[in-house]
Amino acid sequence: MSNVIDSWTLNYRPESGGRIMGSLAVTEATVEFSSGDLEDDIVVPRAEIRNAEAAKRGLLKQVVVNTNDGRRYVFEYGLLSVRKIVDLISGGT
Repeated sequence: MSNVIDSWTLNYRPESGGRIMGSLAVTEATVEFSSGDLEDDIVVPRAEIRNAEAAKRGLLKQVVVNTNDGRRYVFEYGLLSVRKIVDLISGGT
C-alpha cells in the first residue's frame, strides 16, 4: 500500500447485495478497500477513476466511485458526511 492520505471505516455495497464492513484508504495512486470478509482487496488506480460522487440511500450517505471501464463501487458512511471522501478521491491531496 502506498502512503495513505486518509482512511475511513465504512461499508462496501457489492452489486450482488449485502454490505461488507472494512477500511477505505485513499493513497496518492489508488483507492483501496480491505476487509477480512473479502477474498481479495479492492484496489482501484486513481488514474482509472472517471468520477466520485456523493449519493444518499434513505438517510445513509454514500460514496459512488465510477471507473473509466464502467465498474461502479458504492460505499456507505452511515449518517456522516461523505464530502471529504468524495473530494479526496476526485483529486484532492
